[in-house]
Amino acid sequence: MGKTALFTNYQEETELKQYSAKNIRNIAIAGHSGRGKSTLTQALLYKSGAAERLVKTEAGTMETTVNPLEWNNTKINILDTPGLFDFEGGVSEAMRAAGTALIVLQAGGGVDVGA
Repeated sequence: MGKTALFTNYQEETELKQYSAKNIRNIAIAGHSGRGKSTLTQALLYKSGAAERLVKTEAGTMETTVNPLEWNNTKINILDTPGLFDFEGGVSEAMRAAGTALIVLQAGGGVDVGA
């Protein structure tokens, strides 16, 4: 039975691991479409060891994705939200579930409408 290369090591090592509530964090990543939310998520997964390689991402994600990783015995669920106004419900749901929000902005352009 084949597993995807992206999460193979993570699933094998942590599939049955139990975490207490104090060791679980939910972080929502939000911002305008095309500003790098999914790229940042992929980089965090790669640097934490949850992903074996960086994956090219597409702008315009239409749904919130949950991306788990482990850091210092803490499970971190990264909620990568859509940036398009048509899918603002996914952003609202992620914000409600998250204890922290990280807002991604364009470095030289200021704050975008909807960010």
